[in-house]
Amino acid sequence: PGNQLAGVDYRLKLKGWNLAQYGQVVGEDEETFLPDANMLLFGIEHWGELKSLNVSWRIYYEWADTRAGYLLADPDSGHRRNRAFNIAYNHGIYREGYRSKGRSIGHAMDGDGLMRSLGAFIVKDNGDLYGLKLRNYAINRDGLGPNSVSIDPLDGNSIELFGESDLPIFQSSNLRIRLGIHYIDETNVRTSENYNDFGGSLSLSKQL
Repeated sequence: PGNQLAGVDYRLKLKGWNLAQYGQVVGEDEETFLPDANMLLFGIEHWGELKSLNVSWRIYYEWADTRAGYLLADPDSGHRRNRAFNIAYNHGIYREGYRSKGRSIGHAMDGDGLMRSLGAFIVKDNGDLYGLKLRNYAINRDGLGPNSVSIDPLDGNSIELFGESDLPIFQSSNLRIRLGIHYIDETNVRTSENYNDFGGSLSLSKQL
């Protein structure tokens, strides 16, 4: 006996179009020899080039739910734990659950979360990258089980802007500079308290 997880990833591209749909189904349990109590992820992406500017671009929309309970193999079994929280990322024998050193191995929002994401990226021929991410999410929705992100249920929205560029130094080496700014607006569902956060980041790395 143990924690047996089974899943499948797929990506389907439309022939002749720069359009693809991708997804993931992971079964936390088994019933009638099929994966059951599933977690789901669904996404769609579109991409192209702007040759006059020497850049490529990509946009995507993604939906993910890390609560076990979709695509029941036997919905009439009365086996309602398939619909419960605190299952997919937790386990009675493996006390740390689907985590390593306190951090989620799976989706970054940990178990029992729901997230909708919209993103856009631009990449120049020289590797410079610029992007935007918008997210709407619900973290640890029942607020009862362990969660590496929040012990309370949180509803939130976030905006992230970022970019990285190589700047020549002394004409012999490159310095990669990554700039980022973010804004987060979250509500603690249990206490109805609201949090706002605005911040930025700067990282430097040198190619050897």
